[in-house]
Amino acid sequence: MTTVYEAPLVEALQPKPYDKYTHVTFTESEAPDLAIEAQRIHAEGYYAMGFVNKDAIQPDGTLTTDIDKARGSNVTYYLDFNPEEGTNDRAAVRKFNLMEGQTYRDTPAYAICKDYLSPLGESLLDVVEDQEGRIKEIGALARSANAKPDAVFELFRKIVQDANNTDEVWFMTIVADTRAVLEHRFGKKNFISLGDNVPIGSDDELVADRIELAPTLVRPSKFIDNILVSMRDPELRVSQRRALERSLVFMTDGLRPEEMSDDVARVRQELLLSQFVAKNQVES
Repeated sequence: MTTVYEAPLVEALQPKPYDKYTHVTFTESEAPDLAIEAQRIHAEGYYAMGFVNKDAIQPDGTLTTDIDKARGSNVTYYLDFNPEEGTNDRAAVRKFNLMEGQTYRDTPAYAICKDYLSPLGESLLDVVEDQEGRIKEIGALARSANAKPDAVFELFRKIVQDANNTDEVWFMTIVADTRAVLEHRFGKKNFISLGDNVPIGSDDELVADRIELAPTLVRPSKFIDNILVSMRDPELRVSQRRALERSLVFMTDGLRPEEMSDDVARVRQELLLSQFVAKNQVES
């Protein structure tokens, strides 16, 4: 028997790009002014979060190059902004692409954390580079001082979906507090620890004393499936499972069914149907 859904339900179950923000992707040569804007968002966000002090910000509003190292011709910038006029609701992130002959040991992340990588973490990076795919560094994830958290989460969805079904593997040194937020939102399975946290603040007077960077590996091609794996952990609290369910729907918004695994597509459909039924019960 064929199930016939009413039009509102059909609409609710369709994958749609629920972007609240306008997204742009570019290099420094393609859009030098936008690259400076992204660097300013990085500085503004880190200062607003208390990661750096005022002396770390240069007269042009960007961070000193001692702190902000992911720049140059091999860096791809991602920027999103709220299209509503007069808002300062923006976020930015960067992807450091290895050039011919370079390895993960040539990334800014490795320079920061090399003395804190565990033997297992470094071995994993070697295996990934030799057998799995292209290592890229993700860094400078930040939002402007008055931006909503949605700006960062939507931008993060953008870079994950762009790398979906690719051989990219991400290496990053992420602020430990930020990593904890992302783990809560997307599941710990998505963020593989490569070693001990790096206490940046203790060696750099421009950085807050409490700041630590966590060496981390992320496989974006498995990111959405890993959310589903985390959802099925029998030891999860109900509130944690509900948060992961919302994240799975959020991270698959805009994807066609063939761009997801069959399991994810099925669970997404079930969650949307459940949401639709619950909403109509409340309204009735």
